[in-house]
Amino acid sequence: MPKLSLHQIGLELKKIPGWSLMQGRLVKEFRFNSFPTAVIFINNMVDPVEELDLHPEITVKYNRVTVTIFNHPAGGLTEKDFELAKRIDELA
Repeated sequence: MPKLSLHQIGLELKKIPGWSLMQGRLVKEFRFNSFPTAVIFINNMVDPVEELDLHPEITVKYNRVTVTIFNHPAGGLTEKDFELAKRIDELA
């Protein structure tokens, strides 16, 4: 899947509130009531991540989970990366 242009990325970003572009990567922080709830959220990400064959970076700081998406094989962001961001939002 080809990487998107900056213009295309800008259009796609408008469809996923709360996500931002940082150093060419999609980034969003999610906050939960507790650490166990944050871990459940991460576990729920497994299926969509595997279905789309993507490998986001996930950082956990107690009740905060930061998800960073970048498509290494494509060398940038693709439509699939934005699809993953939408699916992750549905889980939160």
